[in-house]
Amino acid sequence: MWDAGGRFSRRPRAEREAALRRWRDSAIPARRRVYHGLRRGTLIPYHARAKPPTTAAVAEPRLKTFRVSGDTRFSCDVCVVGSGAGGGVAAAVLAEAGLDVVVLEAGGHYEDADFGGVELDAYRHLYYESAAPTTSDGGVGLLAGSCIGGTTVVNYTTSFRTPDAIREEWGDPFMSSDYGESLDAVGERIGVNTDEGSPSSRDEVMARVAGIGGRDVLEVGCGEGMMFDGTGLQPVQMDVSMTRVGRAAGKSRFLLCADGYQLPFADESFEVVLLIAVLEHTREPGRLLAEARRVLKRGGRAIVVVPNDATMSAGRLLLGKFPIRYPDHLTFTTPARMRLWLANGFRVRERFMLPFRWLPFAANLYYFVVAERI
Repeated sequence: MWDAGGRFSRRPRAEREAALRRWRDSAIPARRRVYHGLRRGTLIPYHARAKPPTTAAVAEPRLKTFRVSGDTRFSCDVCVVGSGAGGGVAAAVLAEAGLDVVVLEAGGHYEDADFGGVELDAYRHLYYESAAPTTSDGGVGLLAGSCIGGTTVVNYTTSFRTPDAIREEWGDPFMSSDYGESLDAVGERIGVNTDEGSPSSRDEVMARVAGIGGRDVLEVGCGEGMMFDGTGLQPVQMDVSMTRVGRAAGKSRFLLCADGYQLPFADESFEVVLLIAVLEHTREPGRLLAEARRVLKRGGRAIVVVPNDATMSAGRLLLGKFPIRYPDHLTFTTPARMRLWLANGFRVRERFMLPFRWLPFAANLYYFVVAERI
């Protein structure tokens, strides 16, 4: 592949990644289409080469279907078109009410034994138009199922009750009690819940900066800029390493190389300061937090995540990695030490463990704290 800068494949990796991200986020639809075409054209053949695992044991089909091969006449009370989350639930509710229901599905019927693990086969048989469709401007790929069960067969962990704020934005009829009851019926039928997994530290951070302007958020120790990559948010990001700042250049609009001990910002400049997996890399965490407090506005918040070196070291030992402790961890972090460091000028608003909130720090990997500047 060639462009004005010469053969694309011979450019440095960071430069190639930056170019692809520019195409992905471009305001020009044609560039976004090129990006999605390249992405699919690369990833699909790559995964298609993977050797499939052992297929599931053959079992009695859980569902019996009738394949229509020509003009056919059925008699029923209700005909439901589509067997996904909407159609499948509607058909079940109507059938339980005593109605005779026929469900029409354009795709095929696949049981456990049919899932061989070959991704290319899945694209061909389970996805609508082999997962190729996008929005009209090429900006978003549309992954929809085309089989018995619809998109519920190919998607997971993406179901949650429509938030009330979104329903208010949509307006009538989405604010009606009928719609609420329908949400309840669908959620119960397909098992929608929030109990099967825990948000990652990144998800927890995103939830707490949502709605805050990018210039009001400072990320200290941004590394290669992965925290906000692909989110559409543009905070001020900085790192002490020029190498990492260079790698983050294609992901951030407001980026600089600076020392966290001497932040190059005026007092009370930000609503939020992020210190995600940063304090353990410094010998003076209190000094870093004091600088974070200085640039925070009154009532502003520091979001701090520190690791549990004990459990991480145990993991390295089990994996045979030496030295057991991460070489770049200069300070041993614990909840007690965090309380001590934050005692001067902060009020802790939230604190919990990750990834398992219900387990103590000794059995977890991270400690997540939101502290308000006072």
